[in-house]
Amino acid sequence: MTSTFASAIFLQFVGTVGSGIFVLPYVFYHSNFLFAAIFLVLLGFVSGALNRFYCHIVSSTKGDHQLAGYAEIYLGPRFKYLALLNLILLSFGAMTAYQKLFSSFLSALFPVVGNYSPYIFIGLLGLAIISKFKINRFFSILIPFFILLIPIVLFFYSAIFINHESYSMFQSPSFLFYGATIFALSGLTIVPEIDETLRRGRPKKHETLALASSIGVALVVITYLLFSYSIVTLSGPSVSINTVSGLLVNSPFFALVISIFGIITTFRASLNFIHVLHELFFRDLGLSESKSVALSFAFPLLTLVAGSIPLLTIISLTGNITIFVSALLVILIRFELPRSFWTEFFAILVLVCLSLGLLISFV
Repeated sequence: MTSTFASAIFLQFVGTVGSGIFVLPYVFYHSNFLFAAIFLVLLGFVSGALNRFYCHIVSSTKGDHQLAGYAEIYLGPRFKYLALLNLILLSFGAMTAYQKLFSSFLSALFPVVGNYSPYIFIGLLGLAIISKFKINRFFSILIPFFILLIPIVLFFYSAIFINHESYSMFQSPSFLFYGATIFALSGLTIVPEIDETLRRGRPKKHETLALASSIGVALVVITYLLFSYSIVTLSGPSVSINTVSGLLVNSPFFALVISIFGIITTFRASLNFIHVLHELFFRDLGLSESKSVALSFAFPLLTLVAGSIPLLTIISLTGNITIFVSALLVILIRFELPRSFWTEFFAILVLVCLSLGLLISFV
């Protein structure tokens, strides 16, 4: 496995793991852990199939674009604006979730910061943008390594040293987990950047891109299972929506470890989203560099107006609506390219699964 291919896998992994990982233990606990875990694997396959469709689109199209750009090329300007509105909603929801979680983690480490945490989050992002901060190649490998390592360590600790209680795993089955899970598995926006990483002056190769994306999604599913199981086991009935509050009751040390882990993860995910937004405004909408930067930074600022909205509501609504619209656009675009029976079969299967999930979540 070349270093470039490994970088591409880790890019899909880090570009997918964000705020969702910290909400999953709570919704899994309240949905029946085994029930939710089975659906996590199934939705992992759905997400992987959708990513493969998008990989084919990206590798078959000249130039670098985001979904709005591909929608305009293949479907026309109306679909471009639908994709644009959808990405704006997704970005607002994701950034709000990142800000809320980052604030929780920072407050757990430094209680004195209190209500100033959201402003610290925005200030750090602003400094990163002004300084054109980019995570170098070494840290781009180191960060996903720790994101993988921490759930593994937590899993083995909880499996060996914690006395398991039946109530920690088996609540009445429900679909409370669905919106948060599909949101946590969404990694479409990072696919064009994975393509850039793999390409580096070489012709686009669909299978290489799709394979890197698929392995990245598989790592995400494994990480979510290990992390959710560990947090539910460590926290028991005290499991909280942000992971950390519940851990502080039973495992203060791990609460601090998770807080550091969470700060790094949410901040890295926020930078990814800002980069995606910048590319959208600069490449697909043709705005100037300064306007693209300003509009990208507006999203962290807007998170302050959503302070009273519960974290689970933000993630569930964002996941249910935006992922369905993104999937619909990707499949419509994919149908504009040469396709086989199996392409059509899996495309319809993905839409049926997401439609049923959307219906179940709102019933």
